Amino acid sequence: MTKTPPLSIVSGEAGISPPRPLSHEGKALWDRVQHEYMVQDTGGCELLCLAGEALDRAQSLGAAIEKDGPVVYTRAGVPKTHPAVKEELARLCCEDARAARGDYRDRQVTRPTPEARQLVSA
Repeated sequence: MTKTPPLSIVSGEAGISPPRPLSHEGKALWDRVQHEYMVQDTGGCELLCLAGEALDRAQSLGAAIEKDGPVVYTRAGVPKTHPAVKEELARLCCEDARAARGDYRDRQVTRPTPEARQLVSA
């Protein structure tokens, strides 16, 4: 009979690093999610890194709009909407939609059952 190896407690803080560099805000998101869920699979890490990069992009777009203002002027002096405003509005719409659905932190995350997988693949 083989012996079962002893179990050890794994700290979420010493987990996996993002596959690409993230800014302070993106890394903070990565750390919070890793601390809570300990994402280790390649696909999950990639999606989490993409979320961190999207947050970084949103932060930089917001900073550009703050610096330049929501209206910029062409060389001819014609006012036009700052190019980053469209992306900033899309980000805000996504946040509003997420808030309208409610906070998902309290929901239990489960893997699909074999029966559910068969229904999806059929």
